[in-house]
Amino acid sequence: MDILWITGMLVIVLAGFIQGLTSFGFALITLPFLAQLVPLTEAVPLVVILSLCTNLVIFTQTRDFIDLRSIWLLILCSVLAAPLGTKLLLVVEAGLLKAVSGAVIVVAAGLLLAGRSYPIQRERLGMVPVGILTGLLNGSISMSGPPVVLFLSNQGVDKQVFEPISMYTEFY
Repeated sequence: MDILWITGMLVIVLAGFIQGLTSFGFALITLPFLAQLVPLTEAVPLVVILSLCTNLVIFTQTRDFIDLRSIWLLILCSVLAAPLGTKLLLVVEAGLLKAVSGAVIVVAAGLLLAGRSYPIQRERLGMVPVGILTGLLNGSISMSGPPVVLFLSNQGVDKQVFEPISMYTEFY
């Protein structure tokens, strides 16, 4: 049992390092492992708390790059959808949530690796479904980063700008 907890700590440290480099990915790395140690209803809040600590450090270093006027709609939609995501965590079977988290990882990785982009002309309108999906994923499986990163990457937003934005949506 001790080796599992030591491995868990190493996974959390690695995830923090990845989060520091990319401003997302903490949950992508920690949740699959922690869900093997504790029930998903306990793993998700734990990942959210640990991610918040990492995000606070990143936020202090990147706050000058964030233009809240350009992302307020994304944040608002995310905040409004997060309680519904939390409700999903409580009422949906853990196996289904694990399958969804796996699908999110595979889709996000596939889209990023494909390097394809389809820029959305009405960016502000595009932020609504992205924000809702971000809130749902954050509340249910604590993986809010992929929708924001994929959307902003698709829009051609500079990495220096969207790293703090993806972190900011997790922060709320």
